[in-house]
Amino acid sequence: MIKDCQEIDKLTPIVLEEIQNQLKHTDLTAAERKRLEQQQQQQQMELKHGALKWMLLGILEDWKFEKHLYLTQGGGGVRSMMFGEEAFDARFKWLEAQEKLGKFQITDPQLRTTFFEFWTDKNNRGRNITSQESIREFLEPDWLPKPVSK
Repeated sequence: MIKDCQEIDKLTPIVLEEIQNQLKHTDLTAAERKRLEQQQQQQQMELKHGALKWMLLGILEDWKFEKHLYLTQGGGGVRSMMFGEEAFDARFKWLEAQEKLGKFQITDPQLRTTFFEFWTDKNNRGRNITSQESIREFLEPDWLPKPVSK
């Protein structure tokens, strides 16, 4: 993994230069320009911090979001997925609430069913975490610094 990140670090300046060249084109649509600018920003961060650090920061951000969902959307089940734990029930509740608030709308009934299928089809992707100890480990992982007692 570290070797892969070192290879990415070597390629980052080349990729960044290519993105900058593409951004010089005046015939880009607004969506294309925005996508390229987002890629440019990511590549700049990888160049500044290194790919491994950037990846770890992304994992940390994902965990913080999942923990936030769990704590603000009523808890529920947690699933262990390939890149970490997911506040499974809380995310589903949050998505339903966002839909009711009009934050997004899926007008095609078949597409809506497909979108929500991950949470409703009972296929049990990943591994369900049910014990209180495991959920506590999700909320307060061992790698998290402990608060300093006064």
